[in-house]
Amino acid sequence: LSNATVVVCALATLPLGWDPLSLADFAILAIAGVAFGLAMFLLIEALRYAEASLLSPFKYAAVLIAVVLGFVIWGDVPGLDTWTGAVLIVGSGLFILWWERRVSK
Repeated sequence: LSNATVVVCALATLPLGWDPLSLADFAILAIAGVAFGLAMFLLIEALRYAEASLLSPFKYAAVLIAVVLGFVIWGDVPGLDTWTGAVLIVGSGLFILWWERRVSK
C-alpha cells in the first residue's frame, strides 16, 4: 500500500513539470535502491539471530552516518529540527533500553 501511495503522489506531480533523470542520476538512484534493499535484508537477518537491543546502536549510527554523508555529498548542514529529531530518536531508544534492563532485573 505504501508503494502505491508513493506512485500516486508522484504521478500527481506530473502536471507541474517533470524532467527525466539523467543517466548518472538514474545510476545513483539505482545504486542507492540496491544498497538500501540489501541493508534492510541484512538488518532483518540480524534480528533473527540477535536481540533488538543489541542491534539498536547500529541503527542509531545510521543517523550519524546519514548526517556525515549528507554533508560530504551535498554540503548539507543539518538544522535545529534535524538535530532535535535525532536527539529524540536516539534518546527514546536509549530510554527504552535502560527501562527494559531495569524491568528485567
